[in-house]
Amino acid sequence: RIAYEEPADLVITPEYSCPLQTIRLALLAGRSPRAGHLWIVGIEAVTSTQLHDFAISLGDGFRFLQEPNLQSGSGQFLDPLFFLFVAKDTSGIDRTVILAQFKTEPMVDRCDIERRNLKRGTKIFVFNKGIADKIKLAALICSDSLSDSVRNGLLDIHDRCFLIHLQLNPDPRRNIFKQYRDLIFTRTSD
Repeated sequence: RIAYEEPADLVITPEYSCPLQTIRLALLAGRSPRAGHLWIVGIEAVTSTQLHDFAISLGDGFRFLQEPNLQSGSGQFLDPLFFLFVAKDTSGIDRTVILAQFKTEPMVDRCDIERRNLKRGTKIFVFNKGIADKIKLAALICSDSLSDSVRNGLLDIHDRCFLIHLQLNPDPRRNIFKQYRDLIFTRTSD
């Protein structure tokens, strides 16, 4: 509500912080980002079925997008973040877009909850990646920063990139969580 009423140009919430039902009710009540604004929302853990039902419940006024091929396996839940923004459809009509990105690397926790149960994504979306001399934007979800493939991919976008890192962990300053910053910052010349 506050993000909509202010209106905030950029809204970011932590990993696992927002229930899917809260986003659904806000969107259906007309509370979504205005054109030119971006919301990056860490969604509570959901199942594939819950996400499918969410997308169906929104109706035609919205466009829900997600990567088509999640990693196979016995994962029981997803850890998504939603990029919410307004874009014109092919008819020139403004639509609220919900682009779902999923955590690619499970967090190491005492009970191995994510390692045993997380259905993992395979993509980190990068806005403006193909446009020369434009600022790029990407977001990581917590332990994505520990994935070798993600870290290598970040080296391709580090120049003029606004990198957002959603974390919900008890010790974000631990060396293992800082390693990705060291990798990115030591590879740049400026």
